[in-house]
Amino acid sequence: MAEHTLTDRVGILEQRVGSLEALPAKVTGLTTEVGRLREEILQHHSEMRAEFSATRNQIGALHEVATTRALELHDATNDRMDRLHSIAMTRMDTLHGIAIGRTEELHGVATGRMEELHGVAMGRMDELHGVAVGRMDELHGVAMGRMDELHDVAIGRMDHLHDVAMGKIDELRLEVTTGMQGLQTDIKAILERLDKR
Repeated sequence: MAEHTLTDRVGILEQRVGSLEALPAKVTGLTTEVGRLREEILQHHSEMRAEFSATRNQIGALHEVATTRALELHDATNDRMDRLHSIAMTRMDTLHGIAIGRTEELHGVATGRMEELHGVAMGRMDELHGVAVGRMDELHGVAMGRMDELHDVAIGRMDHLHDVAMGKIDELRLEVTTGMQGLQTDIKAILERLDKR
């Protein structure tokens, strides 16, 4: 009866050893999964960097367009002022031959008109500059908000993946420890039976 019990325990011991032999494959599978999760995180990080770069390029392009437009408006205003000044001076010279008084009157009118047009042009330039600056600030705020949002999502995803990986590693560690303890107990019992015989 004792030999039959000993044989049964040896069979159980062999089954447990077989279970422990399967643990390296489980650990290898977990290592592969952790590697895949790490690649997924790196890919997600690369996509975020590409999106950040595209946003910065868009902001730079808008700034360049606004600056170019402001310079074009400034040049157009200067050309307009130059043409008006030339017309006014030509008219003044013509009228000067007819009457000195009339020439002075027209000079005053032309000067007032030039100042008015200059004021309108400067006001328009200031208005366009304000619109461009406001738009740039708005886009900058949107870009920064998007960057913060993506950063929070990435951090949350990385924390979750880390917790999942650590949980699985702890489960395997507990399983190995329990198996080893049971194996040691069975070996000790077998050795004690052999000593008694």
